[in-house]
Amino acid sequence: MKDIIRKYADLPFRYGLDCCAFVAECIETNTGRRVNFEYETEAQAQSILDRFGSLEAAITDRLGKPYFGFEDGFVALVKTRAQEVAGIIYQGRVVVRVATGLNDLPAHRAYKVWNPWAS
Repeated sequence: MKDIIRKYADLPFRYGLDCCAFVAECIETNTGRRVNFEYETEAQAQSILDRFGSLEAAITDRLGKPYFGFEDGFVALVKTRAQEVAGIIYQGRVVVRVATGLNDLPAHRAYKVWNPWAS
């Protein structure tokens, strides 16, 4: 997972290489499961969110019910000042990819967590 974090730290932000793509690549590396939504534009990403109703609902569709735990590799949902963002738990923190790059947030910022190995 450390290699994926490094990879995304060096990539310029664009839709299709955003928070969901970052999380999906971490899941695939950790579990072998492919959970990515395919999109390349903001409009396509918004269309997916509109179809599910929220980012939380889209993640739940792919990973099942939220989990009550907090371990490396788990998926977390956090709210930033601007939006809801998916991230990955790594070394007791939540790593999220936003337009300004990767951010490392305190664990208490996660308000929903999914175990990608559980479903």
